[in-house]
Amino acid sequence: MYKISKEQMQALDGSIEKWDQICNQNGIDNGRNDCSLCQIDNTNRRCEQCIIYLDTGGRFCEKSPYEAWVDHHTQFHPNYMITRVRKSCECPECYILANEEYEYLKDLKTRCVVAWWKTYTNPIMAFIYNIIYI
Repeated sequence: MYKISKEQMQALDGSIEKWDQICNQNGIDNGRNDCSLCQIDNTNRRCEQCIIYLDTGGRFCEKSPYEAWVDHHTQFHPNYMITRVRKSCECPECYILANEEYEYLKDLKTRCVVAWWKTYTNPIMAFIYNIIYI
C-alpha cells in the first residue's frame, strides 16, 4: 500500500480521467504537459515522488503501460514525430494500449491511501507522526 498526499491522489484521479477520455475518443495525450501527476512530481524532482515511479522504478513512466503507448506512436503514427501530440486511439492498437494505461492507473489507485500526515508543511509534525504511527 502506497501512502500518498491528498494532492497526489487528486492528481492520480486526474490522470485516470484523462485516460478515460482518451479511451472514449474525447481526449488526447500531450505527455507531461497535460499529465496531472507530472505537474506535481515531474518538476525539479524528476519523478522521484511520483506514484508511478514508486510503483515501477521507471522515470518518465518507463516500465508502465505508457511506455508501450509512446513506442507505438513513434513507430506507427508519423504525425507524432512532427506534432509531439499523441492523439487518442488512431488505430485499434492505440485503443488497446490506452486501455492498458487506464486500467493500470485504476489498479494503482486501489493500492494507494491518503496519508494525512503528508499534508503537513511543518516537518516536525510529519516527523512526530512517522515515529508514533509508522
